[in-house]
Amino acid sequence: MQTAGIENTEEAKDKYKKSQKNNDIDFDLPKNEKIRETLKEDPLLMFFWKNRNLILWLLIIVLGSLYAKKRFNDYYLSGLKDATATLTDLQQKITEYSGELEALKNVSAREIKEEGETNEAIAEQKAKQEEEQVSLSKNIEDISVAIKNKLSALKTYKSPYPKLASSYEVLFLLKQNQTDYKELLAKIDKSIIGDASIENSLFSELPLLQIANMLLDTDAGKQEGFDLLKELASRGAWVNTAASLVLSSAAKTPEERLSIKQIIQDIIAKEPSQTDLLASELDKL
Repeated sequence: MQTAGIENTEEAKDKYKKSQKNNDIDFDLPKNEKIRETLKEDPLLMFFWKNRNLILWLLIIVLGSLYAKKRFNDYYLSGLKDATATLTDLQQKITEYSGELEALKNVSAREIKEEGETNEAIAEQKAKQEEEQVSLSKNIEDISVAIKNKLSALKTYKSPYPKLASSYEVLFLLKQNQTDYKELLAKIDKSIIGDASIENSLFSELPLLQIANMLLDTDAGKQEGFDLLKELASRGAWVNTAASLVLSSAAKTPEERLSIKQIIQDIIAKEPSQTDLLASELDKL
């Protein structure tokens, strides 16, 4: 009897727990009877229903991450697009600047025709010339301001645009007859000369080649220009051939010719494709 009583008690407890469990489930289920029965019959659907809040939060997190990634990509691509547009504008402005400088040079060099002309006609020619000079000078100043703004903007973008900005800045200063070569050289990173794996080295070597050529034409900077050309010819990845051709013409002493000859031989050994171009220079040296 006692055993039967214990069994009845345990059975009652089980029934109570199942009842409570069903009550809990029923309490959390939707009121629609068909939906309730479907959920009770399908464990998978019941799992999703019971964990719907957690799943919802996970979806929010995932979708939020995807949205953030998309926004970042949009921002990054937009930045590249803006940088490319800025560079294109800069190139156009520098071309315009060069054109206006040449036009001003031609106008200023234009001779006033005086023979057989009245004083009034001569005065009219001079007035027209001055007017053109003022107009061109104003255009040059406006374009100069625009170029400086574009250079500043280009330096704010990701690599390689800051290096490009430095190269164009040097080009711009050279067009302004800037002769402070130390200042120009300070704007260029010489440490990456010759690193063909770094595309930025191209943007360093090109302006350096131009500065070296200009230094070579000055008495005070001739030796510095020669040494810079030797460095570009020896270490350069992009302008080594061009630099060696300039050196071949600039070499004067037997020692200089011998050192340039060795540099050219090294270039040919590393880049056989340059043989046809450089072989004749070896004969000259």
